[in-house]
Amino acid sequence: MSTEPLAHTLQRLYITLNDYCNDMEYSLCDINLLPRMKALHTFSFTKSFIWHCIEEWKFIDALTSSRIMPILRRMNFSIVIDVNDLVEMNHSALFTDFRHIDVHYTFIINDDRSHMELREYILHNNKLYSHEIASATFISECWPDNQPFKTPGQKYRTKTKSRQHLFYTLPWIFKEFFELCVPDRCISELQVFTSYFQTNKIHSSRLIKLNMSDNLPSSTTFFSHLISSNEIVELHLLRCDRQVSVNLQNIRHLILTDSFDSLNSSQLLRNIRSIQITLHHQCTSFATCDWTALRKLSSLPELNSLRMLLYNMHIPPDDTSCQIIAEIVPIISDFSFCFRRHHYQAVYDVDSAEMKQSSFIEQLKNHILALSLNKQPYIVVEEGTSGLTVWF
Repeated sequence: MSTEPLAHTLQRLYITLNDYCNDMEYSLCDINLLPRMKALHTFSFTKSFIWHCIEEWKFIDALTSSRIMPILRRMNFSIVIDVNDLVEMNHSALFTDFRHIDVHYTFIINDDRSHMELREYILHNNKLYSHEIASATFISECWPDNQPFKTPGQKYRTKTKSRQHLFYTLPWIFKEFFELCVPDRCISELQVFTSYFQTNKIHSSRLIKLNMSDNLPSSTTFFSHLISSNEIVELHLLRCDRQVSVNLQNIRHLILTDSFDSLNSSQLLRNIRSIQITLHHQCTSFATCDWTALRKLSSLPELNSLRMLLYNMHIPPDDTSCQIIAEIVPIISDFSFCFRRHHYQAVYDVDSAEMKQSSFIEQLKNHILALSLNKQPYIVVEEGTSGLTVWF
């Protein structure tokens, strides 16, 4: 925003924070140094609900002031707040001043008070735009550290149960839902509240991604006004080791994280176009690597992309598995198989593992080239021979 040309030309600004940001309080001191964004009419600020900075609402309120964003017309934000912030929102220029901004929001409040009590504080937008507001309350408790398996990158912390309240405007305008807050597996109780206004209006949903973990259905399915099965095009399965029942006929993209066994599901949708498979060595005791499951992919006529990432696998697949992997390549036009490692988790002989991985990649390339192919493949082997990519 401080870049001189942008102050005069930028019309839309989208900011997403996934990782923890602890300098939001200090950034408040610098907001007055920002120039007037003379052309900015749309601003979107979304952040993970997993972490909370006490200055989140003050930051949004100051950043969207008429001095900095004088012609702002559309605002979308997702933040974590407390009740005091909720009271201040009712007097914020974002909702009350001459700009008549169309505000869409979702925010979460950690508070043990009843949901009905908190609803009394909820604002209903300005006079020009009056959106329906829906909400939910749930009990969450993070999984403790003594789990039988862990996926790298996931946080496992012990904390007491807490009640969280979720409020959001309709129609839902974000592409994510519960992944913005706590994982579904941490929710032990859930209660959904209908819209404040009793109308028969049906809103189209923009929710296009659905997450399922630990063989549990996503809690998002309880929100019929947010999710339409015909709109979901991406399904992410995390640590699902058995057949998963889903009724999503328009799934185009499938992401499997330590969920290799779910390929054996008889309900694999025939219109899947891309699959990404990520396996971590730490989860092999939970998610087996039966490579014969790849043969199920031959029944997917629309499949054209398969990407596979193996993390910290110091023992690569055996010769038979290598042949099975190679045989699946000709049915798709974009294939990738790569070994990766988290440096902080290397508790094995890295040099020996890399030699075995390099040998496997070379073997896989030779198996692919030995197949009777109708078209010439274009194969690129990564530097260090840790992976290869094949195009047709």
